[in-house]
Amino acid sequence: MSVEICTVYAGVNGLDDDYTFFEDGTIKRFYDRNPHRLNLTEYLKPSDIRGSKLERIIANCPKEHLDKIKKILNLS
Repeated sequence: MSVEICTVYAGVNGLDDDYTFFEDGTIKRFYDRNPHRLNLTEYLKPSDIRGSKLERIIANCPKEHLDKIKKILNLS
């Protein structure tokens, strides 16, 4: 695995939904599906992230990493 750029929190209603971005373009998602299915992990492609999740990631991304994250998500 490559060097971590940052982790962005995009959760709602007390459920985790964290996206960790790496310099090699890898995206790791750590999330809770519901109160009974917690602490799940999956690896995503940029095309897997869209709609309101994409908007929350961009809105919550640390400003110093925003350009790199947009590039990984094919937004720039």
